Amino acid sequence: MRFLPAPSLAVLLACAAIASAAPASGEPGHVPPAPAGASMAGIPDTVQANADGRWPVTLRIVNGSEFGLYCDSVLVTVETTDAGGHPVTSKPRQLPLGGSTTSITGHDSLSLEVALPAEAEQATLVFRLFAHDHEGHATSLVDTVRANGSVLSTLYPSETIRVRGRDVEIVRVPSSLGNPPAPGILVLPAEGTGARSMLANAVRLSRLGYTLVVVSPTGGGLSTGPDDFAGPMSIAAAAAALDSLARMPGVDARRLGAWGISNGGTVALLLAADRPELRAVAAQSAGYDTWATYRFADPDRRRAILAEAGRDSAGWRARSPLARAASLKASTLVLHGETDSLMPVRPARAMVALLNERSVPADSVFLPKAAHEIPPLEALRDVVRFFNRRLGVAH
Repeated sequence: MRFLPAPSLAVLLACAAIASAAPASGEPGHVPPAPAGASMAGIPDTVQANADGRWPVTLRIVNGSEFGLYCDSVLVTVETTDAGGHPVTSKPRQLPLGGSTTSITGHDSLSLEVALPAEAEQATLVFRLFAHDHEGHATSLVDTVRANGSVLSTLYPSETIRVRGRDVEIVRVPSSLGNPPAPGILVLPAEGTGARSMLANAVRLSRLGYTLVVVSPTGGGLSTGPDDFAGPMSIAAAAAALDSLARMPGVDARRLGAWGISNGGTVALLLAADRPELRAVAAQSAGYDTWATYRFADPDRRRAILAEAGRDSAGWRARSPLARAASLKASTLVLHGETDSLMPVRPARAMVALLNERSVPADSVFLPKAAHEIPPLEALRDVVRFFNRRLGVAH
């Protein structure tokens, strides 16, 4: 495999992305099958993750009927197994259609190119098309694609370490510049996703001179669950992965950072409050106050928070970086979407204000049009700039 040089980063970032989303509230629980002659097929039927850490799939939707077929949404779920061999199904993700509705005229077809973050070595991708016919009747189509292996597998294999009696998946990505001592970055993906979903970004950072360890959150990838909403097990797993990073050959243990997304960002901040050797923390779409997150949530998410975090106020406080701000000394990047519907933006702004009051270096990027899922190109650009400045890597 030929790695591209660091100046090509902007080109490498221009890859397709998907936005995590639950099915729309109006979507029926049971949808009749599509009209005769309509079909959907994933091409190829078995896919391997590419060098960018993504599963490239073409969805070919054929409308063999006389009348139009109107695509409302396409959802994909990823079915894998955890370290114990138990089945795990990801939350549904909505694929972009290029508009609110895409129509296919009679006896015509549509090809939808998608590139999903490869979250595991072995998985089944289940695609569900929700549509309606010319009379407004709801219809659906389902197809599966088998994901098997990755071109990055031999270069960056998954490992498991034992933490508090559980398996924690990590992936090590050494700097590709041969520049020891290299700064190290711990990468903490969003809850429910695996370390391998962030592998492509980790490889890009390695080409800039960083050495990285990516860790699967509890219940994600090969890490055994259940998720504890940035709780004690999540912190212990991140701490063990940080220790592993600091011990890697060629890593400068005086220049360590962490990048976390969603609850991974919350874990990164809480870890930095306990581990002063972390010099820089990038918190992307993180939660800063459990009470605020709970009040902001819809009923289903409230139930999930209670199931994962419990009802003890001390436990909620321990999961709230705002309550631990006095212990935080690391340079911090707060990266947040103004329209985030999962993690409210107000506590993120409060965190920046608190750090500024304490003269802790705090950078902030608030994106007016971004929701919880910040566009990957924008997020990685801001994260790279932050770490280059705070960990001493210049390009």
